[in-house]
Amino acid sequence: MKNRMIAICDKEAAYAYNLVDYFNNKNNIFFSEAFTNEESIHEYAKERFIHILLVSDKMNIELINKKNIGLTILLSEQEAVLAGKTYKAIYKYQSAGNILKSIMNYYAEREDEPLSLLNKKCQIIGVYSPIKRSLKSSFCLALGQILAKEKAVLYLNMEEYSGFSTLFQKEYKADLSDVIYYLRQDKANLLVKLEGIVDSINNLDYIPPVSSPMDIREVKKEEWLKLFREVSANSKYETVIVDFGDGAEGLLELLSECNQIYVPIREDYLSNAKIEQFESLLDKAGYEVLKSNMKKIKLPYHNSFGSRECYAEQLVWSELGDYVRSVVR
Repeated sequence: MKNRMIAICDKEAAYAYNLVDYFNNKNNIFFSEAFTNEESIHEYAKERFIHILLVSDKMNIELINKKNIGLTILLSEQEAVLAGKTYKAIYKYQSAGNILKSIMNYYAEREDEPLSLLNKKCQIIGVYSPIKRSLKSSFCLALGQILAKEKAVLYLNMEEYSGFSTLFQKEYKADLSDVIYYLRQDKANLLVKLEGIVDSINNLDYIPPVSSPMDIREVKKEEWLKLFREVSANSKYETVIVDFGDGAEGLLELLSECNQIYVPIREDYLSNAKIEQFESLLDKAGYEVLKSNMKKIKLPYHNSFGSRECYAEQLVWSELGDYVRSVVR
């Protein structure tokens, strides 16, 4: 339930209302309303608390009642904003998605009471295989997009080399490393921080993976567990898909957090030997119970199709996508 407010105040009414529509569709923590003059926002703030005021730097902010405003952010028409001013500032003429991420990042840095969306029915799906080249990540992307048509899904890639920057042709301003760093600060608003970092594809939200293998290897088991449990217990997500690599500390204990574990396999002798070794490790380490949650899947190999830029989207309607639908049906 949205119980915190973003007020957008700009004399360009079309701009303000378009931003409100985008924010209300994309953000599950705050609801947004538009105002087009100082007087209307001043009167509104007399009676109600505004958690975030996003106001044009062309408006006279001194006319606005600030007693009932938590955080004020200026919408600046100049891309280079001078540092050291009284208020945070965001460049106005950029995508609504980038504006929303900047707002969430500013708000997450505040000392505030922790947010909780009280989602107690979140399912964690783990995907792991000791076999390389098993289409594990392609399966995760197809699975996530298919499930995201009906529910809120978060995809968490914990591989040392994800290839996402090349796959999606973008440079991420923040990634999983920033989420872990934020967790280490013991700050309250992890959910808001996530809103400022997650990207999406076909309604599937994902945290941009790390850019360096060392960032995965340096994360403690307890930090992964804290992230899993925080997102599972308090976020908007009904399903979290975790794409496990081999670099995470405490892999077997992390797999124990999953309600379902998919294990992509291949049928050659060496691949079978690796699966047997993995299952033997589970027995010796006292994690044999994991076998009851594991489902081995042999994924259909697909030929190259379409453009590289659309690879992830096209997975949904590929032979692999058809296989995924048969698995989750």
